[in-house]
Amino acid sequence: MADQEGGFSPETIIDHLKANNVTHVVWLPDSETNFLDVLLQEEPSLDLIAVSREGQAFSTASGLSVGGAKPVILIQNTGLLESGDSLRGWVMGMNIPVVLMVGYRGWARHGVDTDTAATYTEHFLHAFGIKYYLVESDADADRIAVAFERAERTKQPVAVLIGDEFHGLVHRKPNQYERPSTRLMFQTADMFKAFAPYRGNAVVIPGRGGRHWINLSDKLDRDVPLGDPAMGGHASFALGLALARPDEKIILFDSEGDILMNLGALPTIAEKNPKNFYHFVLDNGVYATTGGQPVPNAENVQYDVIAKGAGYPSTYAFDNLEDFTNNIEEILSKPGPVFVTMKVVPEVENVPIGQRVRWQKKTRDQTIADLQKDLGPRKP
Repeated sequence: MADQEGGFSPETIIDHLKANNVTHVVWLPDSETNFLDVLLQEEPSLDLIAVSREGQAFSTASGLSVGGAKPVILIQNTGLLESGDSLRGWVMGMNIPVVLMVGYRGWARHGVDTDTAATYTEHFLHAFGIKYYLVESDADADRIAVAFERAERTKQPVAVLIGDEFHGLVHRKPNQYERPSTRLMFQTADMFKAFAPYRGNAVVIPGRGGRHWINLSDKLDRDVPLGDPAMGGHASFALGLALARPDEKIILFDSEGDILMNLGALPTIAEKNPKNFYHFVLDNGVYATTGGQPVPNAENVQYDVIAKGAGYPSTYAFDNLEDFTNNIEEILSKPGPVFVTMKVVPEVENVPIGQRVRWQKKTRDQTIADLQKDLGPRKP
């Protein structure tokens, strides 16, 4: 049984990537492999390509391979699950010999799954006919070389499941992934305090700011703190709710990481033009829940400009609390859809998902049941 002293070190992974002549690492940071970030950034022989959604990784790796480079794909099992068609059409359909290094979120050596991401991972790989190898510690690392050899021989993708239950914790230091920013920012908790007096009777989906909002809200049955059912889905969920309940004001606090994973939601929202939808985005410039790695082009992306280009009639951008506070009443008085992006201070989590303190006061099922009871029957 692997322990913290005998876990899977990032140095070992880097050594195997170099030994197998990998040129590019196509990845989206995740909670299982975030301990690799610093070493990947510092390794001159590896070109790190950060994608915004895991499906992008497969087409990007295919282009690299066709061009003569040797990529590896580094993603979490949740991202693998949502990338099925890209996996099928690009790397499998084009016979690309690429190794998929997959963070095995929720993996449990004794087979007691508490995370459905783990429940479906191996079933998914079996369904696609993809050979895979489980690596739990440095003692298993030779399986990485076996995976590279098999990929080259079969001209098909091969997976390496990274089952380090301590997620590299022994190698991490608090805040080691935080990077300095020149941007003006304000605190998410202060933003919610400024917003609270203007909430009215709106349904609030607090997103990744839920831990702050839950202690301020006076209408818990009209709050929808869903946690993270799947990255990128909050905007589409909020749109569906707004369309189903046109007489209710729906306020979403999204994040830029989620937005990047589902940019296609913006033109859909603009086209449907829900007058009752208010779309706020907490932009901290990093993937805070996976250790603080920067989102692609973090310092330069203007999400309000993207939303305006997608067709939102009203867009705003704030980087200081005073301006936000002075405008929040006007924003909420406008007809939707309204898009508001806010530069907020990162609140980085380095604790593995299974060890994080739960801030929700209700289960997801109870949250939905309470909301539906409060809303009552939908009008035909």
